[in-house]
Amino acid sequence: MIVITNLIVNYKLISGLYRFYFYFLIALLILSAVGSATRSGIVQMTIISVAGILLSIFRNNILITRRMKILMFFVVGFMIFLFFGYTSLLVTSRGGIGLNNLITVDPPRDDFFLNEYVSPEFQLVITSISFYISHSYYRLNKAIDMPFEGIGFGFSNSIRGGPVL
Repeated sequence: MIVITNLIVNYKLISGLYRFYFYFLIALLILSAVGSATRSGIVQMTIISVAGILLSIFRNNILITRRMKILMFFVVGFMIFLFFGYTSLLVTSRGGIGLNNLITVDPPRDDFFLNEYVSPEFQLVITSISFYISHSYYRLNKAIDMPFEGIGFGFSNSIRGGPVL
């Protein structure tokens, strides 16, 4: 990821062969994420790439013209479409039935506001994406509520007696 960020920021300075390797590295990371049937690598690479592009714009390595803005609009829209499509494929191929929250074991709420805007066959995908985006905050909330019992070598804040769900 550091290499990709540096290559994006210094894109003008790299030669044709290294640009080919740059594109190959991105394709390899995407294929690795798709091969392992996960979204985290794709999301991570997207965030790092956007950060590199924004840094390049800030440093005037990339000048944004009207044509580039239009192209970026369509590329971002296409990437969002692909992400939803890939998520739909993952959700339906992993069972395709009702999804309970894996942490609280609660079923999806029938009155979820996004369900009004999508057809019934995409409600499972919307529920899955909502959980994917927000599930880590539940654990963060639980960790913040735990009592502080030492530094744990600087890496932990745990309670004695086992995990808290």
